[in-house]
Amino acid sequence: MIIRRSKRKPNATLINVMRVLRRKNYIRSLAAVAFLIMILNINRARNSYQFLIETNVKESVDEVKKMSPFLLNAPPNTDAKELHLYLHVGPGKMATTTIQNSLKEDTALLNEDGYCVFDPVTMHTHIGHLLRKQNSTFIIGDPKWNEFLSFLDQCHSLRQNVLVSSEGLGLLKSAVWNEVMKQAFSRWTFHIVVGYRRYYEWVPSLYYQIYRKTIRADSIQSNIPPINEFVSNDYRPLKLWTYRYLQHWKKLVGNDLKFSIYNMHEDRNILKTFYCKMLNDTKTACSKHNNDTAKSLNKRYSLEYHRLVIEANNHYELLPDGTDLNKAATELETIHRREMGMNTRKFPRICLDDDKFSKLLNVSLEMEEKLLPDWFSSENGEADIQRKFKTFADRELCSVDIIKIFKGEQYSNMWTAWLDHLGVEI
Repeated sequence: MIIRRSKRKPNATLINVMRVLRRKNYIRSLAAVAFLIMILNINRARNSYQFLIETNVKESVDEVKKMSPFLLNAPPNTDAKELHLYLHVGPGKMATTTIQNSLKEDTALLNEDGYCVFDPVTMHTHIGHLLRKQNSTFIIGDPKWNEFLSFLDQCHSLRQNVLVSSEGLGLLKSAVWNEVMKQAFSRWTFHIVVGYRRYYEWVPSLYYQIYRKTIRADSIQSNIPPINEFVSNDYRPLKLWTYRYLQHWKKLVGNDLKFSIYNMHEDRNILKTFYCKMLNDTKTACSKHNNDTAKSLNKRYSLEYHRLVIEANNHYELLPDGTDLNKAATELETIHRREMGMNTRKFPRICLDDDKFSKLLNVSLEMEEKLLPDWFSSENGEADIQRKFKTFADRELCSVDIIKIFKGEQYSNMWTAWLDHLGVEI
């Protein structure tokens, strides 16, 4: 077997060295050889180091992508001059479910726009709950919180903005902000994002959200208060609404707090408003939702039939033990609406008195003027509220007069049909 040496072009530097060696000054020759070897070794080391750096950077980025299930294929955001972190805090019943579902669905698009998106379900159910309910020491030691911190580290290593959402953080404790969250978010320019829905329209949705959770399926319980009393007397609506959230965060962060308000009355396409106006440079997500008509996934339903059923169960003993109150309320509504062709507005009702009516209107006007002065001064602002308020209040802010319904002979057929549907012998 003949092994042929590959024909390589002679190295010009080596040729010169050989010429030097032919000379009689061997000391200089040896010095030249030593110097040449040193130069060649330095070049090899520099090339190896550069290769190692490039490889490590690539592997580091790849490893970051593998470690976080929420980054997907997020590329390093090398063009970012300033990094932003947006915390969406609701309030609830202001398209929060619509926005959070979109964050999950559109994570890849937002990655392209330079945004890390932390899983909104985990953020709301675990991280948000942790930050609301626990003290700083407990939070810092919680494994889920440390996973969230790792997520933030990964985002920062990729030079990505951050987008997180949890409506439970609107009234965060000052100690939790100062001792836990402030440091975690310090590498980004911090923003709060809140929704705006007219106060008088939002209160009935909050009422439903609060009291639907109190209905126990098969046991005696206190009845749900009528909505007119909730509007007039309950302290929670003003506490949980947009204006209070902003005031609270200004106290936490300072009056220089950066915040954005998405106005739900400006455009029914909430995701268009959110991505195209609220955030910095989310062109891909904005383009996707620019022509959508986003629909709220948490629509309000009436609790009036539940109030009637609870009253029937508690005080008139019409239902046997173990009756599913939710099912019974659905049956009553079906009979009343479909079989009798009626709705709750056909029942005798109790509405807001004049003083409560005026107070609710004035609070709604005052809050819109404070939060969205330009919008308020337009034809879609104050004039629109004045035009719509009375009709809305008559339709949505009145409660069924339970006593009159149970005593009125004209409703006996409804009760009889209902009990028959439930299989209750009269």
